[in-house]
Amino acid sequence: MATFTSTTNGNLADGATYGNTSPGSRGTDFPGDDDVLVVDTGDTVTMNADATIGSVDIKGTLTTDGTARTLTLDDGGQGYICEHRGTVSTTINLTINSNYAGNRLIRLNGTSGNFNDVSITLQSAARVLEYVMNTTIDGDLSIPMGTLQSYSPLYSLTVTKACTVGNSGKLILGSSTVSLGTLNVNNSANALITFSSATTTITLNPNSTHSTWGFSLGSAATCNMNGGTIKFAKVDSGTRYMQMGAEGVHVLNDVIVDTDYDIPWASFFEAASLDIQDGNLNSYGGSTGITITGALTVGNGTDVALLGYTDDSNGFHDQKFGSVTINANGTLKASNQTATISGGGHCFTDKGTFTHSDGKVEF
Repeated sequence: MATFTSTTNGNLADGATYGNTSPGSRGTDFPGDDDVLVVDTGDTVTMNADATIGSVDIKGTLTTDGTARTLTLDDGGQGYICEHRGTVSTTINLTINSNYAGNRLIRLNGTSGNFNDVSITLQSAARVLEYVMNTTIDGDLSIPMGTLQSYSPLYSLTVTKACTVGNSGKLILGSSTVSLGTLNVNNSANALITFSSATTTITLNPNSTHSTWGFSLGSAATCNMNGGTIKFAKVDSGTRYMQMGAEGVHVLNDVIVDTDYDIPWASFFEAASLDIQDGNLNSYGGSTGITITGALTVGNGTDVALLGYTDDSNGFHDQKFGSVTINANGTLKASNQTATISGGGHCFTDKGTFTHSDGKVEF
């Protein structure tokens, strides 16, 4: 392992950038596997091709020749695999494929610019990366193997597009806010997600690589709700589906839906409470049921909200609610089987539209 510190502006793969022979050889004159790249303050290091090194410390500017490039980090024995405290410009994708033993740190946001797609494929499922500072990723985040977690519970995480937790991946969030374009946790017993104990917002980004599934929790995966709220936020256009597995597999905590568009659920939907402020949450083809152990609220403010099903003729599984409040701009389409309301007090308040669907309502 060697450390290469820039002494002037230049290409990453050119020894002259570090005061060495130009163009030189990899690992001798410019960084190679396991080597540390330090982009010094005031210098601009340019990637004119994809590169694999050990770790990177960005004090100055890391950029590309105008073409999207991928920087792969294999660990240089440093505490930080990636320490971005300067400027990242143009499109740089980051792959962390490290061979270290023990936890390592990453700082993905400096004074200016963010990395685009970030892929974390550690060489052991037991290895852990911890993100330092509030973190924003401008593209996709994928974790095929290993754990990504917050170094402090107070650090937030924003992924503008798709977030994928792979078959041997784990994503452990803290107590700060989290925003993800879409979320897909693979159907594997080794996949795990721990949601934020604050609010995890799924923006259902239409530009996400998950063009169909906006929210998918594999039945075999472990999902820790952590007592927080999951919010499905407004999207620009289109429909995003969600799936959560069979009844009793995953039970969400408090859920808020605030989107102008459809969110059909394609498997059994369960949550502690459900507040549909705007948009349509409906069963795909009427083939799946819903259980809300606490309060269901449909409609809020001036926006129109609907809980129902997409195909009236296709039937509907049983519904179970603790209590139901339908506001003036809300609509609830009940099951044509049985809708059970089990709460006490004012367990059913209808100021909007209630469609009984010729089913039974049981208090």
